[in-house]
Amino acid sequence: MARTRKDWQVYFTVDGFVAPKDGILFGDDLFIRGTKERDGVSEVYFKISIEEDEPNIQETKNIRKKLRRLLQIYGLVSGLYAEMPSGMSYTTVEADQPLGKPKIRGAISSFLKVREEEWEEYTSLLKFSVLKYRELERIFADRNKRFFRNAIDYYYRALSDVTLEEALIDLFVSLESMLSTHVQELRLRLSLRTCLLLGRTEKEKREIFDLVYALYQERSNVVHEGEFKDVNWEDISKLSKYVRKVIISLIYVPLKKKKIIELIEKSIFVAENEKELIRLIKGSEEEWKRILQ
Repeated sequence: MARTRKDWQVYFTVDGFVAPKDGILFGDDLFIRGTKERDGVSEVYFKISIEEDEPNIQETKNIRKKLRRLLQIYGLVSGLYAEMPSGMSYTTVEADQPLGKPKIRGAISSFLKVREEEWEEYTSLLKFSVLKYRELERIFADRNKRFFRNAIDYYYRALSDVTLEEALIDLFVSLESMLSTHVQELRLRLSLRTCLLLGRTEKEKREIFDLVYALYQERSNVVHEGEFKDVNWEDISKLSKYVRKVIISLIYVPLKKKKIIELIEKSIFVAENEKELIRLIKGSEEEWKRILQ
């Protein structure tokens, strides 16, 4: 005899995630609401339908993965870090406790204060993040695009890093995930590919090349020798912006990673290749900005 499926809500309290206090329902399976106690904390509810008496370990792991991906995309969209919570709660979806309104709620811990004029901006960021999260999950189903998962993961990690060393290493792992296929002469290749991809004038290309080239040497010093010299948070901030821009410039390009890299390198010598690269980049950037219906 088949068991009856039951709806459950698995929910988290997320520090650093800003949402309206009356909440937003996305489809029928995701609800996000800011808490009344603190502006910088939100409750995120996922609905699942299962036959078990309660969500099992694998199902809760899958939900945690979904939340992590959502927070990563929020970081990519906003440049803000929302912390992945260590705990979660779950209960059934019932008439007296619909999705987003359980009888028991988690702890509140943030002290961020959002000004009245900022709520609209934060709400727009949240909506855009959820839409992109759902869209990118479909993109990542393509094996040729899965390297972007790694790139976004390490970019997200860098947002939370408290030391220059950690942020530097994580940002370069993200960049290498997208612009590298082998380790030979990686410092030169990575610097050159980044400046060709992002720079539109000779001055921009030189600035990008010089920064990436210098910081990659510092990254090597940290990894191989434990030394750390001429880097500051301003440099890390610039590198973070470059990494984010590379992700957005390439994530919708309909080419495999190897072909993208080949096109970047050919753009040095062939004007038509440069025009094609710029066309693909603009298309990806426009697709990123597009608000899904």
